[in-house]
Amino acid sequence: MFPIETGTSIMWLILLPIFAAVMTPFKVQYRTAYYIWTLTMAALFICLIAVTPVTDHTVRFSNVFVFSIDKYSWLFTLLIGICWFITVLYGSAYTRFHLSSSADKFYAYLNVTVAVITANSLAGNLSTLFLFYMLSIPLIYPLITIPNTREMRFAAKSYLLNVGLPPLLIVLPVLGYIWYRSGSMEFHHAAHDWIHSEPLLGSLILFLFVIGFSKNSVAPFHLWLPRTAHAPSPVSALVHSVASVQTGTVALVKIAVYFYGLVNMQALNNVVWHTGWLNYLCGFTAVYTAWKAYKTHDLKKRFSFSTVGQLSYIITAILIGTSASLMGSMLHIVTHSFAKMCLFFVAGFYESSYGTVKTHDITKIAPYHKWIVVAVGIAGLSITGFPFLAGYYSKDLMLLEEIHTKHYASALFLLMGSVINFMYILPVLKAGFLTKVRQPLIVKPVPPSMAIAISICCLALLALNFYVYHIMRLLAQ
Repeated sequence: MFPIETGTSIMWLILLPIFAAVMTPFKVQYRTAYYIWTLTMAALFICLIAVTPVTDHTVRFSNVFVFSIDKYSWLFTLLIGICWFITVLYGSAYTRFHLSSSADKFYAYLNVTVAVITANSLAGNLSTLFLFYMLSIPLIYPLITIPNTREMRFAAKSYLLNVGLPPLLIVLPVLGYIWYRSGSMEFHHAAHDWIHSEPLLGSLILFLFVIGFSKNSVAPFHLWLPRTAHAPSPVSALVHSVASVQTGTVALVKIAVYFYGLVNMQALNNVVWHTGWLNYLCGFTAVYTAWKAYKTHDLKKRFSFSTVGQLSYIITAILIGTSASLMGSMLHIVTHSFAKMCLFFVAGFYESSYGTVKTHDITKIAPYHKWIVVAVGIAGLSITGFPFLAGYYSKDLMLLEEIHTKHYASALFLLMGSVINFMYILPVLKAGFLTKVRQPLIVKPVPPSMAIAISICCLALLALNFYVYHIMRLLAQ
């Protein structure tokens, strides 16, 4: 790894998506050149973060913005770059079917969103974290409303209310109180010692952070996500992987590790009337949404409910507050992102080529596209924690740590949710491989760029089997 100055790296990581966005007006005349340019920017982004060393030192720009590339920021930023690359590749085919008249708007907002969530990932103090978290919210709104249907306009309004108001009404006052008590917005500061000495106050503030960063979708702030299910599939894929829901999760990781500290997190979570009760709220959310996913016959809504449940498992692991549980949560962020992106890409293919995402229609189509069913199997079973797929390692780590720390209810919630997850993936697999009599059907080919994007997601999930140890070693440093 060649040396690179951290401040320079951070600046370019934020600018590269902007460079892609400013070229959007040329897309109409130079379509192929535009995609080459954007994919090149995404590839440079991936290479840049890959060669940037992990450091806990902060970098300040004009004494306003504070950034750092710690191990959590590094891993999540690398994930952002890979997901950005795959989404652009998939979108090059998807926009031909659905967004031909608004593809420019789609890519402009998409690329700017990547820049903002990158800044959010690299935030080095509470104020910078909150600022870029808030900036990412209005950028997702026009992406949801691109289809310009009544349903999606309602979904976008629901998104703004459920995701925009809680941080303004809850998190902002909390940050104001922290500034009043500590006089600092830094993660590490001696003046924050009151958070350790006053457990009831610390518990209340942690609860407000969990609810206030409502992209985490803990009940009752979870309904916005299923309502946005019918946004364009590349939007759904990016929202469910890195662009929206995971930004709140990474914010909680940084607050847990740097503001509270793992020792204090464990102490609070081991007492039910402090934050231990949040484990039950997250567990109920996970099992309830898994059941809702099972009962839903719309594939995109099914995957959306599934995301809410997986986020709840991740938040539970963060709250438990041990090094191993935190490692499991970060690992599950990675594995879930690739798996859910793959599933939304598959749903987008069915929607584009066959005009349906209803499960009873897809079971008739599945026998004609067996490798698509294989992709559903790899991604879906990984999310359930099926042995020797990427999601197995993260869920196993979270489960074992929940048992080890005697949070047996959380372990039970995780097992129950995983069983229900398996139940709603199974029908597609059975239809693809066990159907003896095929329904007459005009078979549509999978567009090449869609096929490549889905394949990359599957290969990533399989390759992670060999790189889990390396990720765990990075997080254990």
